[in-house]
Amino acid sequence: MFEVELLPRISPELLDRRLAAGWFRVGPLLMRADVMPIEDEIRGLLHIRLPLDRPTKSRSLRRLLRRNREQLRCEIGPPQIDAPSRRLYEVTKPRFTGFVCSELHHLVYGEPLVDVERLACRVLDGDRLVAVSYFDVGETAIASQLALHDPEYARYGLGFYTMLEEIEYARASGRRFFYPGYVVPGMGSFDYKLRIGDVQYLDAAGRWRRRARPPVRMRSAERQRRRVAALGRALAQAGVPHGLRFYPGFWMGRVPGIPSPAGGYLRHEVHFRCGFDAGDGDAGDENDRLVVEYDAQDDLFVMSRAHVDPDIDLLTGIDPFSDHQGLQEVRALVYAQELARSASEHEIARAARRAVGRPSATSGS
Repeated sequence: MFEVELLPRISPELLDRRLAAGWFRVGPLLMRADVMPIEDEIRGLLHIRLPLDRPTKSRSLRRLLRRNREQLRCEIGPPQIDAPSRRLYEVTKPRFTGFVCSELHHLVYGEPLVDVERLACRVLDGDRLVAVSYFDVGETAIASQLALHDPEYARYGLGFYTMLEEIEYARASGRRFFYPGYVVPGMGSFDYKLRIGDVQYLDAAGRWRRRARPPVRMRSAERQRRRVAALGRALAQAGVPHGLRFYPGFWMGRVPGIPSPAGGYLRHEVHFRCGFDAGDGDAGDENDRLVVEYDAQDDLFVMSRAHVDPDIDLLTGIDPFSDHQGLQEVRALVYAQELARSASEHEIARAARRAVGRPSATSGS
């Protein structure tokens, strides 16, 4: 499941409703997803929130708040995108996964500008800015967006500390819920969010549940991984040269009302590029593609001819990290012609072999 909205204005009431339904903001976009490609793998997202009807029980959290407040100064107010905050963004960026905005302003405010109230939690050692976090403000809820911190102050746990200060602000201002975003089962780098208290989890039916531990398996992600892997094996067995591609621009095909070419932009997070130029590395500058996508919603494989939109550069304003750049399709792709669709990976692989035109040794998938 993946939904996306591009809204010029988000009222506090609308923000509350979207957060309660599992949406989150990324720059100018509101998104709801249970599966996303992260570090070149399809992974499940588990949305969490903290009810604020009870004070913090954990002694260790109260101790962290007290210690940092004694040694550092915390200020909460309107965001300031200044030189110190940009410096923190540059030193924090390498921790992020996948593609991230090259400019802090776009990530905090959105481009075009999104009218949603936001605040910043700034932590200073004297006059030195050592951490800053940004959060959206709803009528009854607050959503944490981004935390930046100076690695020289690692002993203070500043990324986690700013989240605790956001929670304290939410409680003091009478909010009911704090939304720290999502965790990713199987990726321990997200688990720090589980330390904030007795969190709730959004289940597959859209209900918030209290649990002692988050689920370790996400069925939707496992199913998609199995189906994509089965397609790769079928293409190999059919003698179709192919290369797996993760497509960061898939959201463009999902935004209602976004201007797009006649065929529309590709709509799915991952596809196989087929043909004799479809290796695992850089596939060159050619503008045509034979692609096979997996449509998770309808449980179908779809093969299409696609071409590059030369007017769109998916890397504009984006810093790709080399660790995971090799399998990314970074050109904006437009559907030219649908050639086949089937629930059977073997049937679609046979169609791909006919479209390729002649048998060949397979490339890695």
